[in-house]
Amino acid sequence: MSEEESKKCTAEEGLKLLNFAELDLLPQEVELFKSEFNKLYDSSHGCFGFIDSVWKVYAHILPFKAYPNEGESTNYIRSNNRDRHFNETVIMSGISDKLKSGKSIDDLISEKKKIFS
Repeated sequence: MSEEESKKCTAEEGLKLLNFAELDLLPQEVELFKSEFNKLYDSSHGCFGFIDSVWKVYAHILPFKAYPNEGESTNYIRSNNRDRHFNETVIMSGISDKLKSGKSIDDLISEKKKIFS
């Protein structure tokens, strides 16, 4: 994702990234993700800002805002689990490196479809 492309990142692309990494959201989380992503995302930080914003919303905002009645300790565990899963599937797997090298999330989705078709 080039600097120019990163300025166009949207909440929908964040949802695509999560889906690509098989970190699916529950229906009640999708609209909240979009809203929180749009508040947090700053395109001036390029691809890092995009990945960082997706991670913060997925792992550190949604567990608490989407489930306010489940208790602090339950949400804290959910947050820790999501943080670990995001790190494993987006960072350690190389997805973030591919995005930083200039590929878009749509490029990655297209490559995955070719591999599995």
